[in-house]
Amino acid sequence: MDLWSLESFTKVCFSPSLASPSKSQRSHRKCASLAHSRVSGFDRTITAMDSVPNIFIESVCASLSRESLEDLEGCRSALWNMGAKDMSRKAKEVRIDVSVCPESLVRSYTTYTDGFPTSLDDLRRTKYARISMHVVPWNTRPAVNDRLNSLFAYVSTRHVEELSMMSVDHIDSLFQNFLPLSVISTIKIWSCTFEADSAFPEWLRRTLRSNSLQDICIIGTTIEGRSEDVEEDLIHQSLIHGKRLKICMDGNRNFTNLKTPFLRRILELWTNSEKPFPREVSYHIPYHCIKEMIAVQREYIGNEESGTLLHKSGSGKVTWERFSITFRP
Repeated sequence: MDLWSLESFTKVCFSPSLASPSKSQRSHRKCASLAHSRVSGFDRTITAMDSVPNIFIESVCASLSRESLEDLEGCRSALWNMGAKDMSRKAKEVRIDVSVCPESLVRSYTTYTDGFPTSLDDLRRTKYARISMHVVPWNTRPAVNDRLNSLFAYVSTRHVEELSMMSVDHIDSLFQNFLPLSVISTIKIWSCTFEADSAFPEWLRRTLRSNSLQDICIIGTTIEGRSEDVEEDLIHQSLIHGKRLKICMDGNRNFTNLKTPFLRRILELWTNSEKPFPREVSYHIPYHCIKEMIAVQREYIGNEESGTLLHKSGSGKVTWERFSITFRP
């Protein structure tokens, strides 16, 4: 069961509007048929969802992002409300900091639980953890940590809230594959170089198609070897239900950038769709594309100053700002 399904499932089950799901959502969860049924209305759906086992509620709550869990605490189902609040109390805030030396195999890491240093063994014993992982070059020479492989094994089986990597350049292929099972909220990659054998491009595609993210920022990053493209995966991500999404991809080499043709394609998709995108999506406009995007804007609304285009359904709009174009449901 992927995390997009869990996010969409709880959104549909506990949203007062009970909006109709897309075909792709229906194919992901048999359980979601309970929420899709309108025969007896919202109250009957809540009654049905209250009949699921507590372990199921706990599993769903453990897989949600912090903000989605907070939303679930306000649902009308007492059992799900209590399950969300209980998970908020039990889940530990875990931070993993990894320091790397770009010129050697020297690496080290530190882990924190609720702000205090902790060991990897303690981390493994933590049943519920909201993990943020930060990979940065070392400022002072770190001590060699001979348990890094153990950390790799742990992280590769976990969903993390946030992954950030900054100025990590040309490190060995083992570390290139040091990626979590998936990310459920934020991905920030700045000025990194991934070797030709890195799992990063395929990992990113899988994450974009499985989870409802909130912030994707990949800037000044190089993929060595052949060029990699995630445009289709970004479009897929834009059509997933969830919270507001911000996307910024610029200055990348052999990798996707948000250029004018792609942004025009997104605008045409939104314009020709029967309904607007299911959530707010904001795309960053690179500086060198501003004039071109102003020209695109004039094609659609004929007035550079107004900056707003209404969807044909009457329930959505696009707004332009100097460095962004935002689609609102």
